[in-house]
Amino acid sequence: MTVRDEIAVPDADGSNALFDWLGRMRSEHPVWQEGDGPYHVFRYEDVQQVISDPKTFSNDSSRVMPHLKPLTEGNINSMDPPDHGKLRRLVNQAFTPKTVAGLEPRIAAVTNELLAEVDAERFDLVDVLTYPLPVIVISELLGVPASDRDLFRVWADRFIALGDQPIAPEDFVATFQAATREMDEYLLGHCRQRRTDPKDDLISRLATAEIDGERLTDDEVVKFTGILFLTGHLTTTLLIGNAMQCLDSHPDAYAELRADRSLIPSALRKCCGSARLSPRSAGSP
Repeated sequence: MTVRDEIAVPDADGSNALFDWLGRMRSEHPVWQEGDGPYHVFRYEDVQQVISDPKTFSNDSSRVMPHLKPLTEGNINSMDPPDHGKLRRLVNQAFTPKTVAGLEPRIAAVTNELLAEVDAERFDLVDVLTYPLPVIVISELLGVPASDRDLFRVWADRFIALGDQPIAPEDFVATFQAATREMDEYLLGHCRQRRTDPKDDLISRLATAEIDGERLTDDEVVKFTGILFLTGHLTTTLLIGNAMQCLDSHPDAYAELRADRSLIPSALRKCCGSARLSPRSAGSP
């Protein structure tokens, strides 16, 4: 059933109102169109159907909105098979399980360093930990100078602000490009430098990855690293915050996790599986 009625989406105000709303949507409106805008799919089985049927449900929004082509072209999130698979194989050469596993000690060290700086009994977890942690880790993974981390925070804030302002469809591309232009130019400079002088970082591995004589273009490297920073950073911030809120609401589960840390991965999947950029996109595939 598709529902086009106006349904109020609660604010993400730190309460459980959003989670309660998502539960009602799964039960009563599993597929919902937000006004005349995007469709939201709330049930796991339906989401699985959408993401496994690219002929019916395309990732490339420019197929129905041609004006978005400058944003979707070369963007791995906007590709359908077989192009998606080809680009993903190139990316996988750089983004290996070994690379990810190797980050664990540094992530633990940064977490301990950030928490050690807290000198108050009560503090804002987002400001202290969940916001700076992914910025630091992803910056180090990409290989950008530590002195430039504050730039990424400015760019992330600018990106988030796009969701808080009404933008006419005909102005969206120009507005989006203006918001990300400085970051794109910054990443492009690093990409071109790594092609001639590669280092031990992710940008270098992306810039030099090759399959059957083909490499990622500069635009593809820039778009992938931009996606990695913006979406990886924001979703991690939300995941940690949502996890702590869930555990605070279920103290028995919190105590169980503290007693058996092997339960943490499954707990994160259960309490944070629907984390999204904002309430407006919550539940979207």
